[in-house]
Amino acid sequence: MLARSLRSVGLIALVLGTVLSLSQRLEAQVQQPPPVIERLEPTAGPVGTQVQVLGRFFRADQRLFLGTSELPVGSRLPSRWSVTIPAGAQSGRIEVVLADGTRVMGPELRVLASVPAPSIAGFTPIAGAAGSEVRIQGENFSPRITDNNVTLNGAGVVVRTATPTELTVIVPSGATTGPFVVRVAGAGEVTSSTPFTVGSGTQIASFTPRVASPGTRITLTGSGFSTRAATNRVFLENVALRVISATATEMVVELPANAATGRLLLDVRGGGRAYATETLTIFPAPSITALEPASGVVGAEVRIRGTNFGSDIRVVTAAIGTTPLTVRAVAPTEIRVQIPTGAVTGPITLTIAGLPPVTSAMPLTVLLPVAITGLEPISGPVGTEVTIRGQGFSTVLTDNRVTLQSVECPVIAATPTELRVRIPQSGSGSLVVTVLNAGTGRTTQPFVITTPPFIARFEPAAGTIGSIVRIVGTSFGTNAGTVEVALAGRRMEIRTISDTQIDAVVPPGATSGRITVSVRLQGLGAAPTDFTVLTDFAISAIEPASAYPGQTVTIRGGGFVQAGTVTFTGSRAAAFFTFVNGSELRAVVPADAANGPITVRLPDGRSLASAPFTRADTPAGMGITEVVPECTRPGCVLVVRGWGFGTRPSAQTVTLYGQRLRVVRASAYELRLTLPRTAGSGPLIITMRGRPPVQSAQPLTVAP
Repeated sequence: MLARSLRSVGLIALVLGTVLSLSQRLEAQVQQPPPVIERLEPTAGPVGTQVQVLGRFFRADQRLFLGTSELPVGSRLPSRWSVTIPAGAQSGRIEVVLADGTRVMGPELRVLASVPAPSIAGFTPIAGAAGSEVRIQGENFSPRITDNNVTLNGAGVVVRTATPTELTVIVPSGATTGPFVVRVAGAGEVTSSTPFTVGSGTQIASFTPRVASPGTRITLTGSGFSTRAATNRVFLENVALRVISATATEMVVELPANAATGRLLLDVRGGGRAYATETLTIFPAPSITALEPASGVVGAEVRIRGTNFGSDIRVVTAAIGTTPLTVRAVAPTEIRVQIPTGAVTGPITLTIAGLPPVTSAMPLTVLLPVAITGLEPISGPVGTEVTIRGQGFSTVLTDNRVTLQSVECPVIAATPTELRVRIPQSGSGSLVVTVLNAGTGRTTQPFVITTPPFIARFEPAAGTIGSIVRIVGTSFGTNAGTVEVALAGRRMEIRTISDTQIDAVVPPGATSGRITVSVRLQGLGAAPTDFTVLTDFAISAIEPASAYPGQTVTIRGGGFVQAGTVTFTGSRAAAFFTFVNGSELRAVVPADAANGPITVRLPDGRSLASAPFTRADTPAGMGITEVVPECTRPGCVLVVRGWGFGTRPSAQTVTLYGQRLRVVRASAYELRLTLPRTAGSGPLIITMRGRPPVQSAQPLTVAP
């Protein structure tokens, strides 16, 4: 049994050994050879460059490295892998790393510094036929022609010259319209933002205008034009035309003075020749010299004067602004047109035989027919300004003629809807308005010429409520029922009336103001000055109650008038005073004033005495109490009041900002001076021998 068991164990071992040997031999038979990298395309490039790795025995579980940087594989084919140089990669040899970590070395791949991508700014020309030369402008092109790969809408293009900023290429045969693509080795590619138009050879497709006059500029469109104006020669019936500008598809030429009708011929030096299919018609340029008349109403006929109008009414059109005019007749130097409904003022434009339009230098003024809707006022004296309202008036004053009973009324102002005129010495009646080229109109309401009252004077100049005022003048009439007299707008009772004199009563509640006389249908007259209504006459206060000669005393009360008098006790003459208003007077204390009341007397004889006034002793020395200039211009009179002055003009010296003033008159309390001839400002200074100088409290300014 033991022997049998041993034999069984040996048999099993033999079988296992045989199986293991067969397995090792089978594994050796299916094992792949190691990968082989034959070459790289390209062998150098900046980060981001796609590299083709060509070789044998590549497998999906294998990885590529450049130094420590793994190369990302974009596509895997049995004998070609596409990889991209990653950021941070350094130059070195490519390695294939197998699944078991075994590394297989390949050729060297150099990592270059990044090159800026190319850009296209534009190209010229923008269109052309096959064989045309095109300049592509941009940046970052390669100066090596072979490094620049250019296509036009997918078709390869021959590069003739290359600089970093310009490529010169030739449009290939069979190319179609589309963008340019420039691929620069190691830098990337760029596509133009606009397409290049591939056209036929030299040809004139069209031109405008078709009818022109010498000097007109003609625009030709087509293909095969040279972008250099001098390379294009254009003829019209063997007469050369000046080329103003040119692109590959458009050209502008100018007709010479001897141009004649015919066909245009284009000859491109070094290119082709082409005739226009249409005829260019030459017609002398018309001109407008005058419009007769220069204004008119709708329906009026206007003569357009000028030259080269021809005689064919069928080829003439006329317009004012955008409104067509009706053409009535055409002659070489005159066209008659009619102003249509809806026309407005503006220049006239003529179009003849398809030529460019010509416009008159002067406008044609379209007038509305004269019509009058009203006038204001409807009555007044000779010289009254009257506004006439309506339509059809001219803004030129002299074009409007206005008459009243065949007497011309001066026109002061004019708008299209209003005339302002002045009424002449004439009789009443309708106003007749005649406007040049616009017709005549007449007011439906007559203008009545009136004779307003005139006030020459009244007396007295002031009075109390209830007093009688006599008003003297003319044209008052004799009928009190048609006359109204007022004082400051308050009606006065008429006691007596004649054509030259009215007696009226100052009414209750009246205030000072202007007296007016209004006569029905004739107008209003106003007095030249105000009438003063007197209040109760009273003196309420004297301020100050004591003063020395030369000082000013304020008298307060009521009922004062400018024409009254102020007298101090003891004084032989009325004192100088200033009327401030009906309740305030300011009087200067005279030299001979004594203690006692101050008396105020009115022109009507009434008088009042104040409370006692005390004459104070004059201070020692010299002083100034008041400086009163009659005006502040050079040469004006200046009054200086105070005390201690010399009674002779030469007894004192008076200066103002360094200028000596002439003393015209002097007393112990007042000096009358003349201001200097030069302008300036400063205090007034008075000096006398034996006394210290004094000066005014405030500076005095003399204006230029």
